[in-house]
Amino acid sequence: RSKRADARAGLQSAAVWLERVSTSTGKYLAAAADFPPELRQVNSGTYTIQYATTDAGLTYTLTATPLGVQAHDACQNFTLSSQGATGVSGTLSPGECWSR
Repeated sequence: RSKRADARAGLQSAAVWLERVSTSTGKYLAAAADFPPELRQVNSGTYTIQYATTDAGLTYTLTATPLGVQAHDACQNFTLSSQGATGVSGTLSPGECWSR
């Protein structure tokens, strides 16, 4: 469960950084390549963080993808959108994964 907390914390840190970008430029990043390398992996090394936008930086979705043994976790990928929507791709519900 502590690894899941790492995923959630990584997504939330990236979202805070993206909000700062939006505040100063009026939009989020236009391209995934501009997402900083230091935000692309959680400190424990158990998840990578990907940034995606389909509308040139007006909205985004962040995805935390599990690595190694964490790839077998029942939550699988964690997602966080610019609107604050949370999700997971595994067999547990978003509520179970995001609140534990």
